[in-house]
Amino acid sequence: MTPEEFQKRLKAKERELKKFIDDDLPRHLGKLAVGHFKDNFRKGGFGKVLKIQ
Repeated sequence: MTPEEFQKRLKAKERELKKFIDDDLPRHLGKLAVGHFKDNFRKGGFGKVLKIQ
């Protein structure tokens, strides 16, 4: 792999990561938070700590 090829791949991964952070991650975290809230509401309290797996 030449340095130019490496630089191209690195830029592509950077764009891929930025897209994930900007578009997909908020959706995943929102779904996790809503599920946590609903589960605690169903159980009748908010004593449990959110566990990210």
